[in-house]
Amino acid sequence: MKNYLIILLYALLFASCESTDTELTSTEASHFSKKTQDTTPLNPANTFDYVGQVHYDLSLSYYSSLLLPKTIDSIISKVNLEASEHFYFDGFLSSDYNLVPQSRIEAIVANSEDEFTSIVDDLQLSPQVKNDFSAFVATVLSKVDHDVDYEAIYNYVVLYESTLQDSKDISASEKEYLLSVTSIIRHSVYAKRKRPKKNTDPDWDWLTANITGAVEGAQYGKSHAVLTALKAGIIENR
Repeated sequence: MKNYLIILLYALLFASCESTDTELTSTEASHFSKKTQDTTPLNPANTFDYVGQVHYDLSLSYYSSLLLPKTIDSIISKVNLEASEHFYFDGFLSSDYNLVPQSRIEAIVANSEDEFTSIVDDLQLSPQVKNDFSAFVATVLSKVDHDVDYEAIYNYVVLYESTLQDSKDISASEKEYLLSVTSIIRHSVYAKRKRPKKNTDPDWDWLTANITGAVEGAQYGKSHAVLTALKAGIIENR
C-alpha cells in the first residue's frame, strides 16, 4: 500500500507543476517536478520509478549542505540522516540503515567493475537475463563516457525497461529488482548532467560505483538500493 501512495504523491506533484509552468522553482529538489524544455528523468511506465525519484531527492538534499563531510563514516552517517528525514523512510528501523556495512561499500568503491560482475553473477536470474542486464549497463556507461545527450540515454533506458516489463520469462520479483535499479540509473545520469563532479575522476567511475551500489543494495530491498547507491556514489565523488 505504501508503494502506491508514493507513486500517487509523485504523480500529483508532477501534475500540479505541469499546470503552473511559469512558476519559479523554489528549490533544486523540485527541479524534475517542474515543466521544462529538458527531458526529465521520469518514466511513469516503470512501476518502481519512485525508487529513482527518492534517490534523486536524497542526492539533492545531501549536496544542498554548505559543508559536506569528507570521511567515509561521516558521509554514511549524513546519508542515513537525510534518508531518515524523507517520507519514504517513515517507519524504517534505525538498525537497517547500515544493513549493507561500511566495509562492503568501501569494497564496491575500490573496485566497482569487478564487484558489479561478481554481484550480477550471483543473482538468481537466468543467464540470458544477467547477460542482457550487464550489456545494458555497459552500454549506459559507454554512452555517458562518450558524453551522449541525456535524451538519447533516457530513451535507451526506457526501451530496456519496456522490454523487462513485457517479458514473460522474468518473474514479478525479478522485474521489481531490475526496474528499481534501472530507475536509479536513469535518475542518476540526469542528476550528474545537472551537477558536475566535484573531483577529477571521470563520470564513468562515479556512475559505476553508484550502479554497483544499487545492484548490491537492491538484493535486500528498494530502500537499501537507494541507500547503498547513494553512499557508494558520494564516497567515490568526494
